[in-house]
Amino acid sequence: MKISIVIPTYNCSALLAASLRALERQTLPRRQFEVIVCDDGSSDDTEQVASRFASALSLQYLWQPDQGFRAATARNQGVAAASGDIILFLDSGVLLAETGLAAHCRRHAARPRQIVIGYVYGYMAQTLHTEWGGPSPDPDWPSRVDPERVEASIAALRAMRVADVREGRYLRHGDDLSVWPVPFDVFWTCHVSLERAHFHEAGGFDDDFRQWGGEDFDLAIRLFNSPDAHWTLDRECRSIHLPHQEEVASNAQREQRVADTLRRLAARYPQPQLLAYLDCLAANSKPLDVNAYLSRPARAAPVESALC
Repeated sequence: MKISIVIPTYNCSALLAASLRALERQTLPRRQFEVIVCDDGSSDDTEQVASRFASALSLQYLWQPDQGFRAATARNQGVAAASGDIILFLDSGVLLAETGLAAHCRRHAARPRQIVIGYVYGYMAQTLHTEWGGPSPDPDWPSRVDPERVEASIAALRAMRVADVREGRYLRHGDDLSVWPVPFDVFWTCHVSLERAHFHEAGGFDDDFRQWGGEDFDLAIRLFNSPDAHWTLDRECRSIHLPHQEEVASNAQREQRVADTLRRLAARYPQPQLLAYLDCLAANSKPLDVNAYLSRPARAAPVESALC
């Protein structure tokens, strides 16, 4: 089994370098994986950074002109260039634990058509505290991260109460995503893997998504609707998300972007899971937990009029 790591990037060469340094230290033999860096038109030294790792990693560098946010197109190009049976999407600045690739391969070897959600320490860690009631992380945690010792860094972060923002959902609904009403709620392409054939069968990312957010969720819905898809959270597929400048400047802007995306997708896929998101938005539910809404013993039907 071979795995292709697809990393979209844009003007964040230092974060990309950290991700690539972590990939250099994988326990999986080098012949079993390749790295494809998909540059969305960077003007910094991203290409030079990628070239420095070409001899140590089987690395391809792809570039497309800067025509705005085109992460969907960049990822599609990466998959088109991939030769692996499995595609692992990572974001720049996500550091995969040393055993991470081996864990993804083991998981996919155990069962076909799996969508494997990796665990991402540090991703929106403060939001886990403010919105989900999780522990308050030590604000100095980024200083404890060493890209060349990711497992040891994770141990340090755990002691500093740093987790994945989705931990709030996992604590509420359990780790078995196969019983969740909406498992695609946690399909975030910062760290997720699936079979390359399954990706193509679902149609890949929609190139029409030209701003932050939505392209991963749109693909996730189509994967959810595909036959025999099995959703898995694997905590052995561990990683760290280094903080960086966000595409969306404020929480209010993020919430508005999420709401707009959900309305767009509910119009495209008017099925109960998507309409339930609109109910949650209409009720101003915080945190936005569609799985809790759909798991209520007696719930009202989704409000289809919210599509208007």
